[in-house]
Amino acid sequence: MAKFSLKDSDEYYLSLSEQPKRFDADSPVTNVFFDDTNGQVFTVRSGGVTGVTVNGMDDSKCTSFRMEDKGPIISIKFSPDHKILAIQRNIEGQNATVEFVNFKDLAPTNIEYTHTCKWKNAKILGFVWPRASEIAFITDHGIELLQVLPDKKQLKTLKSTSFSGAWFSWCAQSNIILLAGNNGALLQPFSLNSSTITKLQKLEVEWSRPVMERDVFVLRLCGAAWCALFRHAAAAPTVSGPTEVWLMPISGGGSVQHVLKTGLTGRFAVSVVDHLLVIHHQSSQTSQIFDIMEEAKPENNVVMHLPLVQGVSMRPASVDDQPCPMYSGNWVVFQPDYVIDARLGCLWRVQLLPAGLAHSVLKDDVPRVVAALLRRRAGRDTIYRMLNQLVAHAGTYLVELTKCFDEINSVYRILARISNCQGDLAIGMGTHTYYTQAVHWKVAGCRVSMGDGVLESLLHSSSPT
Repeated sequence: MAKFSLKDSDEYYLSLSEQPKRFDADSPVTNVFFDDTNGQVFTVRSGGVTGVTVNGMDDSKCTSFRMEDKGPIISIKFSPDHKILAIQRNIEGQNATVEFVNFKDLAPTNIEYTHTCKWKNAKILGFVWPRASEIAFITDHGIELLQVLPDKKQLKTLKSTSFSGAWFSWCAQSNIILLAGNNGALLQPFSLNSSTITKLQKLEVEWSRPVMERDVFVLRLCGAAWCALFRHAAAAPTVSGPTEVWLMPISGGGSVQHVLKTGLTGRFAVSVVDHLLVIHHQSSQTSQIFDIMEEAKPENNVVMHLPLVQGVSMRPASVDDQPCPMYSGNWVVFQPDYVIDARLGCLWRVQLLPAGLAHSVLKDDVPRVVAALLRRRAGRDTIYRMLNQLVAHAGTYLVELTKCFDEINSVYRILARISNCQGDLAIGMGTHTYYTQAVHWKVAGCRVSMGDGVLESLLHSSSPT
């Protein structure tokens, strides 16, 4: 079939951040941990005796210090304001205890204390920081939300809820915990907002086998919280052949589920980049992009999606002027868009390269790509270039050009409706989100803000004079 190729574009539509954040690589004497709430890597050397280094993309919050080796560390994380450090250790008889160290100006003070969860014989599966002064212990008995009082070296229970959980998944962007009960046969989300624990509607998963922890991701996409489930043919009798990704709404996403057709099998990972869902596939070393805001009619409350464009590899990266192994078995992917290679000692973020989406597109899919770019923050320049090229070859692309302007006009009509409004405005017009530097229109019920009128400029600059 005929294809459209944007001039001076390359084949890659995703890349790793140009300069990775470097840290001490994993080794027999160095352990590496990731704090997904603050986006920071902790490297602990010799249990902390010879140093703990904290690195992230924000240099102003990077630090290093030393601490006493009191046993193997399971998890180590700062509070969001970096004033309290919490440490969970693997010590016999202390599976329900977390240590705390107060910090000032990113340096430890001499104030240390511990807290044990309320349930006897409970095991802490992990802990998270919903707010600067609040920490949640996730245990096999339930969730305990506590207020940390650093000056008093105490913790005060705010709320607790019982639930027999085997493992959990955490979304720092939404403050939502998904606990797996009955070894994954039951998925129960909880919201940790407003200093309380709210039990949300459980997720119905009709599979022949319990869900595995590695196949579950809680993420924030298009202003809503979702549970992404990888459905492999071996686990779900209704699925045959390639793996599907099911997006099940947890909070703010309505009742419609989205099914992403990967056409692949094997090991996967998930990133969210500019409200696009990116599915990384290790064996083919490719990444696919899905846009759940595409125009689609649900059938039985389910919308099917194919990749926006053909899956390709991320742009090759280099470390120390040497090619970096892409899609390495050492990679660990965290939400929303972090990639860590502990063996290389590198932390990256996944970035969108909008022009790559138009590098090699089926002719019929050109309007679809333009529509997707209208919903991206950095899509404007690529849309300009595509329109200019389509206009220059209007004899070949007249139908596609017409449909592209239909997509632009649909957004322009939204601008026209709110052009006389001031401040933020909620519009109930479906479940689409349009992103430019001028317009931020989130899912129905969320707010719209107006900026400098980029879409108007786009239309004017593309119209004949």
